[in-house]
Amino acid sequence: MILLACSQNHMKINNPTTTMIFFIAGFAIIFFSVVPRYEQYAYLESKLPEVQAQYADRLSYYKQLTNAISKIESNQDFLQKINSALPATESTSEVISFLQNESAKYHVSIQSISFSKTSEPANTTIKNTSFTLGLSGEYTNFKKFVHSLDTSSRLFQGISISFESQIPSEGLSSPEQSAKYYKMEIMTHSY
Repeated sequence: MILLACSQNHMKINNPTTTMIFFIAGFAIIFFSVVPRYEQYAYLESKLPEVQAQYADRLSYYKQLTNAISKIESNQDFLQKINSALPATESTSEVISFLQNESAKYHVSIQSISFSKTSEPANTTIKNTSFTLGLSGEYTNFKKFVHSLDTSSRLFQGISISFESQIPSEGLSSPEQSAKYYKMEIMTHSY
């Protein structure tokens, strides 16, 4: 009990001074914890328009990419035509097969075929291949054959066409004698 009485004597506190100390300490704590947060908020608020502009730019860029992709996907058949017009490989067997199929379709007979690679034009990666065809058939069928080459998706460039004559032999029937002989040189391109 004596201890309690002593401690009660020492515990006398001045109420207005204590209140003022607690008030100043509380204000300092609040001030030092709020001010840095406010400065950070002000900094982020000043950067917000810049970030929004970047976001809008990226959004616009991604919309343009999406539109470009959708256009590419909607034009796949056109892109396939371009790829067949200038194929990535210089496959002469594919060209010869195409020529044989087209000649058979239009009843023009390929008598001979030869090809040679020509020099590349300067400053390009496009390769040229020249074909020389010896053909026989009726003129109207030959015209249809040439037209099919002209309208095909593969790029063919006509270099020359010459008409050759052949002496009719006595063992041939008249339809075979009406067949004309042509020599045609064409060029095709690839990457």
